[in-house]
Amino acid sequence: RPSPKRYKKGPGRNRAKPEGNCTCQSQNPAGQEGTWQRTISLAITPMPTKRFDFAYTETPLVELPTSIQTLAEEALKSTTLSYAPFSGFHVGCAVLLDNGEVVVGANQENASYPCGLCAERVALYNASTLHPKAQIVALAIAARNGDSPTEAPVSPCGACRQVLAEYAARQESPIGVVMVGQSRTVWVHDARNLLPFAFRL
Repeated sequence: RPSPKRYKKGPGRNRAKPEGNCTCQSQNPAGQEGTWQRTISLAITPMPTKRFDFAYTETPLVELPTSIQTLAEEALKSTTLSYAPFSGFHVGCAVLLDNGEVVVGANQENASYPCGLCAERVALYNASTLHPKAQIVALAIAARNGDSPTEAPVSPCGACRQVLAEYAARQESPIGVVMVGQSRTVWVHDARNLLPFAFRL
């Protein structure tokens, strides 16, 4: 119902028809002031649409290239560096640089939850600080729920995807993302595919 301030009500008053492609009916039950009831029908014009899809690899870890397996193992090892007393969910990340260095990180929780940081961003910021001129080739993510490695692959959160997309855009080359699980591993060849409409200034 429109606001009484916008549409004048009451017997004997002229009511202006609201703008737009709509039909309006006036109802005036006995003993009550008039009210507007609007039924809005919008004509939807067919518009051109675009499609977004991308290729990725999903396979047991042992079937991936040796370099990817090694990176995944480093990510799993780095889960021991996690500080996760509240969730018990320990995430590790290993970043491979074009100079051959591997930089690791692990999630760091805090009693004030927003102050914590994901393993991916810990590793990425660490790599960027220690090796500012190196490019990121790939990173692997692994997790333990308690003492057991997760069966399913663990994917980056939205904030980490945004950071990955910006690093890839800044270095003008793709960053591979390997999401490790005990049952299967997912390898996305360009991190930007994980966030196609990343924020940009």
